[in-house]
Amino acid sequence: MTNLKANKDKTVLVVDDEVAVLEVVEAFVEQLGYNILLASSGHEALKASREYAGKVDLLLTDVIMPNMNGLELAETMVTDNPDVKVIFMSGCLQPAIDSRNTPRFENGFVKKPFSGKTLLTHVKKALNEMD
Repeated sequence: MTNLKANKDKTVLVVDDEVAVLEVVEAFVEQLGYNILLASSGHEALKASREYAGKVDLLLTDVIMPNMNGLELAETMVTDNPDVKVIFMSGCLQPAIDSRNTPRFENGFVKKPFSGKTLLTHVKKALNEMD
C-alpha cells in the first residue's frame, strides 16, 4: 500500500503538447498523492520548474514536441537539478535516445497509449517507491 501522505513531498512535472494526454497523466499520477506540475511545452516546463518553490523529483515528458523536444528539456532540467529523474513518453516506437550521451535518462520510456498501471509502475520505480 502506498503512503499517500509521504508522497506529498515529491513533485512530478508532466509535459506534453496534447492537453488530453496531460489530463489523463495527471489523473493517474494524482492517485499516488504526488504534487503535480503541468506544462504544454518545454519552455513552459522550464519556467514552471524554475519558479516552483520546491524541487521537481520527476520529469515525465513527451519526446516529440514543437520548439523544444523532450530530450532537450531533460538535458536542461538535469543541468538545473542533477537529482531529477526522467521518464520519456512517446506515441512513436522508442525514439533514439543515445544512452552513451544521456546516462542520466535511464529511468524509463513509456509508449503511448499506455495503461494507468504501466505508467504508475514506471513512476514509482523511478522514484524508488516500489512496494
